[in-house]
Order: sequence, then C-alpha cells, then structure tokens
Amino acid sequence: MRAGAGGGWTRRRVLGASLGGAVGLAAAGAGALELVARGVLPGQQVLNRLDGACSVPDPPLAFATPGPSVSGSFYSRARRQPVSLLSYDDRLLAAARAMEIPLAEG
Repeated sequence: MRAGAGGGWTRRRVLGASLGGAVGLAAAGAGALELVARGVLPGQQVLNRLDGACSVPDPPLAFATPGPSVSGSFYSRARRQPVSLLSYDDRLLAAARAMEIPLAEG
C-alpha cells in the first residue's frame, strides 16, 4: 500500500483545491465589481475615478430627417403578386431603374 493512498492530502488535491478557490474568488470579485459599477453596492464614484468613467448620463439620441425617397410597385412573376419598393439608397434605385421598374419620386 502506498503512503498517499489512505485518502490524505496529496499534491494533486492541494493544487486542485487552490485552483478552485482562486477561480471562485475571481468570480466573486468580478460579481462584486459589477454590482459596484451598477450602483447596487457603494463605491461607484471611486470606481468611476479609477477607470476614468463618467457618471453623466448620455444625451438623448437625435435622428436626422431622411432624405428623398423613391417608391414604386411592379408585378413579380417569381412571387406571382404585386411587389412594392421604397428606398432611400441610391444604389438600389439605380438597380431598379436598370430593371425598368416604374418609380415615383417623393
């Protein structure tokens, strides 16, 4: 019978336990850091100063008005039904004109 076969702490068990503990500690630290970043736990201002983040809210999104549109419709033999087309993209419009699709400028 070998000396380590009695169920004691072998080198493999010690390394496995320490690696498992380190992984668990890292996961707990990452979770706590996320809770601080979201303001659930105290320390958000300190964290913002450390990582250079700003706690000022983002400005609201502002969308520009779309440019001129072109629309049209045609009968599709492949689909066996009328198909409508509305586009703001000049490349798609050029392709539609090349296929002689009747388009209305709008």
